[in-house]
Amino acid sequence: MKKIISLTAIMLLSLSNSHAQIPLSKDVFFGNNGTVTIQDVAASNSRPLIIPYTHNTFQGNKIFVAYPGIDLNNPLLSPTRSTRLNGNGSLDTSSGANANVIVPAFEAYYFYANENFFYLNSGTKYLSSGQQDTAFNTVPMQNNQDWNYKVVLSDNKIRLRGDGTFTKYFTDDNPDSSYGINGTLAVNTPVTAGANSNYEYFFGKDQSLYEYVDPSPGQSPVRKINISTGTLDLSYGQSGYVQVRHASVPAAAAFEGSVESPLADGSFINKLSDGSNLYFTRTNGQGGLYSGFGTNGVVTGSTSFTSNGTMYSVSGMKPLLYQNMIVMPVYT
Repeated sequence: MKKIISLTAIMLLSLSNSHAQIPLSKDVFFGNNGTVTIQDVAASNSRPLIIPYTHNTFQGNKIFVAYPGIDLNNPLLSPTRSTRLNGNGSLDTSSGANANVIVPAFEAYYFYANENFFYLNSGTKYLSSGQQDTAFNTVPMQNNQDWNYKVVLSDNKIRLRGDGTFTKYFTDDNPDSSYGINGTLAVNTPVTAGANSNYEYFFGKDQSLYEYVDPSPGQSPVRKINISTGTLDLSYGQSGYVQVRHASVPAAAAFEGSVESPLADGSFINKLSDGSNLYFTRTNGQGGLYSGFGTNGVVTGSTSFTSNGTMYSVSGMKPLLYQNMIVMPVYT
């Protein structure tokens, strides 16, 4: 069976220019006339998982796409096919077997990747060739079961984010005993308890982590944590939580996701939608809203478009960034 993945609608918004309205259109130069067909695996999900989901899919000019297995009768036996594409949608045949790497069920949700390697949730490391890096010691990390996500920051060291701790590992997977107590630092209570105890990784910069949270009413869905101290950065945004919504965005528009900008200044793009329209805002490196973005700080687009008689939708999909453009994956 074949499945078609569609990274076909590209919202061509230059981050250096102001445009009030974004037309959606099919990028006919991506893949084969705007679509990429990938061999599916048995018992896979009905929609491809674009990796990473919460931050930039494009690692250099590479795109990871995976089909997690969902065989309810044998979930542990359902393989996941991870396919790597070049930035133009062609298969990256230098990776794996004809661009494909088969990994165990649910392992597609890696915790870090770039052009040269990627890690799986279990701690297994794969090289750009698609071969496992057998020199990578996975025992310490596998023994640590108290974590929510794993990430590699700019110092190339690995952090495990637990509900009440950060644990730091060297690139060989051995704990960094100089961090906290024997490699583990306690996280203070406001970051672990209450309504915001449900969190996931957004991006990391310097010695800070940015996380998505389930916010309290009226609170932002993104916060900044100093991993040297394990505390909220109270100088950032509004007491550690960022601003994502301009007053000109309709109240009915729900937050659907953010993506780090390529400017390396800590800024990012936010997407909101009311079902008919998309609303993009830009958060600056200090956690406030950038008023020079679009018109009065907002860029508006539609949630769907038709190309050659086929309806494409971006509703519910998180934004991506490639170079200086906002890119929206679509589905039919």
